[in-house]
Amino acid sequence: PVRQQIISLLGLQTPVQVVTGFDRPNLTWQVHRESDRLTALTYLIRQHRDQSGIVYCATRKTVEEVAAHLAKRGLSARPYHAGLGEEQRRQTQEDFIYDRIPVIVATNAFGMGINKPDVRYVIHYQMPASMEAYYQEAGRAGRDGDPAQCILLYSPQDLRLQSYMIENGDPNPELSQEEAQLVKKRDMDRLFQMRSYAQSTSCLRSQILRYFGEDPGEDCGKCSNCLADYEDRDVTAMAMAIFAGIVRTGSRFGQKRVIEVLRGADTEFIRSRNLKTNPAYGKLREHTARSLETLVAQLCENGYLQVTGDYPILSLTPKACRAISSHSPVTVKTATSAERYTVLEESDELFEALRDVRRTIAQKHRIPAYAVFNDATLHAMASKKPCTKEEMLRVQGIGEIKLRKYGQAFLRVIQKHRRTEAAGADADVDPDL
Repeated sequence: PVRQQIISLLGLQTPVQVVTGFDRPNLTWQVHRESDRLTALTYLIRQHRDQSGIVYCATRKTVEEVAAHLAKRGLSARPYHAGLGEEQRRQTQEDFIYDRIPVIVATNAFGMGINKPDVRYVIHYQMPASMEAYYQEAGRAGRDGDPAQCILLYSPQDLRLQSYMIENGDPNPELSQEEAQLVKKRDMDRLFQMRSYAQSTSCLRSQILRYFGEDPGEDCGKCSNCLADYEDRDVTAMAMAIFAGIVRTGSRFGQKRVIEVLRGADTEFIRSRNLKTNPAYGKLREHTARSLETLVAQLCENGYLQVTGDYPILSLTPKACRAISSHSPVTVKTATSAERYTVLEESDELFEALRDVRRTIAQKHRIPAYAVFNDATLHAMASKKPCTKEEMLRVQGIGEIKLRKYGQAFLRVIQKHRRTEAAGADADVDPDL
């Protein structure tokens, strides 16, 4: 659409169009759904301590808070947003370009025209408003062609923040009221597409390429979704209650209002429409809004629900209708393990030995080292020292699939380490005692 708009505005007649493609094979895409984003962010930056990176935030206030948090933890990071003085912004840009500071925490005001090809990671502390914005900002990583990471730290509250900013943004005085409403609707559509990306379980690279009109061919095999362990979770009871809530409210509300009804909320919206008398009212009151938002997103991705209309309205798909009529179970894909960013007491010697094993496996399979197990999982192994497959499965970040693929090699190292520890302990005992 943008290409066609340029052709129209410039009055071009059958111009030659050259499209080079959107795929960036050196970029690795990750989405982490975190309740404690500051801890996760601190951990990730420490993993890249000697590398250049950008952290994007949605508001100036968040930029200041995040930069201050990192500075208190001994990480060299500086804020950048349009509210700072011109000289301060210029100095920050220059210090970043010439490697005097490794990390910039910024709003989207930072990055345009910045000639720094060796940015090794871009972290979005909050979900941006559109895939276009996300791809442009994340794409500032790895412009030298070397491997780089694009990481989104997602929380459902991001949707509310971006929705508020769209609804309350300064109107364009050159647009009519009808045009302004159309722009707002398109912005909301893009936001919900971005939310779908953040909550999905399918290949992230493939989703990006499809969004921009390309055929990905196959999954990348290295994004956080491709590398995650998933299991099918039976959500029939909750799903049927959500389906009933949508139907009994006339299939005329968006996700927020449907969830308010199901949770039995006492709001002006509920009271003004007499929804307390609706048969669906309060049917899922024991569940949190966040858990229901996540499930609705999963039901959309798995083809049971769809978002339609000028206003994002939830409605049932034929797949959901068939499940209702045939009393079929409803299942969704759910990750069996999630990233955890905790600092554990571990053996440095064992941790380094585990890293050596990981490096050997990664080189053999020609995949990034973190695709085997990330550092958080190695730290947990070094701390807990699991010696059986059952104990390995209790370590955060290890599921059945990765245990089968890589577990035995790590178990051998841990078992050897424990034997060495035990022998050392016996040697310390006075033989005369």
